[in-house]
Amino acid sequence: MKHITMGLVLLLTVAAIGCRTAPQSAPEAMPDTLAKIGDIIASPSGEYLDFDELMLRLAPMRAVYVGESHNNDHHHDLQLRVVKAMYAQNPNLVVGMEMFQRPYQEGLDRFLAGETDETTFLKETEYFSRWKWDYRYYRPILLFARDHGIKVIALNSPAEVNRKVSRGGGLEAITEADREFVAKEIDLTIEAHREAVMGIFGGHPMGPDFDEDAFYASQCVWEDTMAESAARALEANPGHRIVVLAGNFHTQRFSIPLRAERRGAKPYSIVAGVDLDLSRPPTPLHEKLSEGLADFLVFTPPSPRKAPTPKVGVMLDQEAEGPGLLVTEVTSGSIAALAGVEKDDRITGLSGTPIVTLEDLRIALALHTGRMGTIEVNRGGKTLSFAFDLGWARP
Repeated sequence: MKHITMGLVLLLTVAAIGCRTAPQSAPEAMPDTLAKIGDIIASPSGEYLDFDELMLRLAPMRAVYVGESHNNDHHHDLQLRVVKAMYAQNPNLVVGMEMFQRPYQEGLDRFLAGETDETTFLKETEYFSRWKWDYRYYRPILLFARDHGIKVIALNSPAEVNRKVSRGGGLEAITEADREFVAKEIDLTIEAHREAVMGIFGGHPMGPDFDEDAFYASQCVWEDTMAESAARALEANPGHRIVVLAGNFHTQRFSIPLRAERRGAKPYSIVAGVDLDLSRPPTPLHEKLSEGLADFLVFTPPSPRKAPTPKVGVMLDQEAEGPGLLVTEVTSGSIAALAGVEKDDRITGLSGTPIVTLEDLRIALALHTGRMGTIEVNRGGKTLSFAFDLGWARP
């Protein structure tokens, strides 16, 4: 990748920061106890719940928001568990996902209807260029939805529109052609939201041409489009509930939930996965509750317990003419190095799947099952196949 777009910088920074919101009052009698991994606690009361009790409290809600740290598989496991439990309560369920952008709804629909395979689906939704977080985190949720006939909604606005708005154009940069994929009403007046957004980015140099108002407007395009998408899904599916899966920042009250509530998505509740990093000094529970992250806090370890999609360990020249992907460097000790791949090889396949583009390689790795596989390369005009072992890279 030769450059990182502003949209990706936004995404990575928000994901890294987590959640902020205006402080809410916690009960004065709340002791300075410490939350433990696995605890589910109602906020701000501090009441401890088990998962069944959590689901009973979510049962009356028409919209449920389950926040995540994007690279924490514990949070994705929680999301899947909530989706399954809500479906068991009432199969009239819709899932809304931040990870997909509105123009690619048809690609989602075709996959969920069983009309396309996963490779086609990932290409049609441009998953690896528009979201980038490991597909393996979301795959079980999508497969459950497909297997049970659950509609999945692409909530997000197109990255191109957000970039146009953020780079100085403001809301005036949104064209008539863009309007189909962007919320009709964008609210720039929620001060707590603006304070949180600018608090996140205030310490990050944004360049001499940075326009704070335009940048903030792009964030609201993001929030309001997802909120409108969620509300529209409920309107189009009477009698259904929706569970929205998004980053913890976007599931705070002033982000998607409040904006969706104004559009009719109510009543609602927010469930947040909260990282507990045991290597750092613990935070007293009353401080966690006073942050007002959500209606229910689910405390998890901060790090993924499962290996993400493995990296083969090569640098590639995507623009070089010729078959496959030209290898310009091989990382010592990597999957590719251990398999026998060398500099100037051209990767042409992975376990029998043809590789032409970097997207092909990413998809093949994400969908690769089993411990063993092969990397096919063209070396000096000859086709070679090298076996690799993912035993060290997978659970």
